[in-house]
Amino acid sequence: AGGGQHGGGGGSGDGAPPPSSSSKPARAKPASPKDLQRIMKLLHARDLHPAIVFAFSRRECEHNALQVSKLDFLPDEESKAQVASIYDAALMSLPEADRSFAPLASLKPLLQRGVGVHHSGLLPMVKEVVEILFQEGFLRVLFTTE
Repeated sequence: AGGGQHGGGGGSGDGAPPPSSSSKPARAKPASPKDLQRIMKLLHARDLHPAIVFAFSRRECEHNALQVSKLDFLPDEESKAQVASIYDAALMSLPEADRSFAPLASLKPLLQRGVGVHHSGLLPMVKEVVEILFQEGFLRVLFTTE
């Protein structure tokens, strides 16, 4: 009589837990800042641009962008000036009181490094600018929600 093993898992008496009945997929652990920076440096070194990095939430999206904010994917000054010009022109369409809104001011240096953020929490004007900069090749890395 054969004592061979049966294929398949879970529930066959082999000690493995039965498959989960939850329909919600498990979330992947977010990349550590060092891992994220290492991956972005590798993409940049191999000129594998543009890169789109998806996140599950706005907060994670912005957090990831800040983790690579020290990296400069747009090293030439002419491109930085063009990004600034496009961004500043778009800001002029906002009421003067809204132009000093802190998140708007913090986004410009990020964009000038070739890093963008795009999610539903951004002002429509900001999303449009990010889309334009991405289409024109100024953004090398875009962090976005699904």
